[in-house]
Amino acid sequence: MEVLEARRNDVLVLALKGRLDAVSAPSVRNHLQERIDQGERRFAVDAAWLTYISSCDLRLLLQGAKQHEERSGRIVLRALQKPLKRVLEIVGFTSLFGMFRSPEEGIQDCQRD
Repeated sequence: MEVLEARRNDVLVLALKGRLDAVSAPSVRNHLQERIDQGERRFAVDAAWLTYISSCDLRLLLQGAKQHEERSGRIVLRALQKPLKRVLEIVGFTSLFGMFRSPEEGIQDCQRD
């Protein structure tokens, strides 16, 4: 798993490349936690290159969303592949995250207060 960062105004874009599984989840969790601890409030997770997410590691997204909600932060997901988007819909995560096809829509939604 590779995590790439880019900044779009006050939104930190995290591009996930590869598989989010039991092996890679701890490093992704640590990466996200470091940015939250540094004061980042707005994240757009770009999943265009995310090829797999284990059901156990959906918890990583849930924990990040809950922690961020407590700090008045926002996490949006963008460019999800159809199978991954379907899994998130089935488990009810669509109510926790904004999900967007285009990068611009995700960034704009993440910036709303």
